[in-house]
Amino acid sequence: MIAERLPLLSNEQGEEIMDWKGKQAYFYDSEGNILEMVVREEVCEKRNGWFDVSEVGMPCTCVKNMQEDLNFLKDIHNGEDRMFSFYGDHHGSFVLVNQGRPWFPTQRGAEIHPLEIEIEDRTEIEFVHPVYPYKIRAKKRAEFL
Repeated sequence: MIAERLPLLSNEQGEEIMDWKGKQAYFYDSEGNILEMVVREEVCEKRNGWFDVSEVGMPCTCVKNMQEDLNFLKDIHNGEDRMFSFYGDHHGSFVLVNQGRPWFPTQRGAEIHPLEIEIEDRTEIEFVHPVYPYKIRAKKRAEFL
């Protein structure tokens, strides 16, 4: 179990394992980033004992602008919130948040750090954001081949 390997972060009620649309646990990585482990068996395919990554935080200075920057990806969420929005589909989403917005469960402000991620999508593309240190490589998802 992960709690045997590193300390889990707790919410305001002192819970380390939370239940909201799946089971969540939060912890710090070696760089001090908050990581969330989510188990949603109904939408994730189990691979090598782990479930697919379903969410990746992407802080920015303007959520609406970031949504426009990511318009090459499929989005089913159609988020309208100016400070927080999911962008993606049931296979995976970016969690777009304004820089500095409190990050659950610690309330520490979201920070912009380099992110390089490979995803599966309907097209193949390599996207390097012109402002943020974000790089996305999209590979064609098997269902689209």
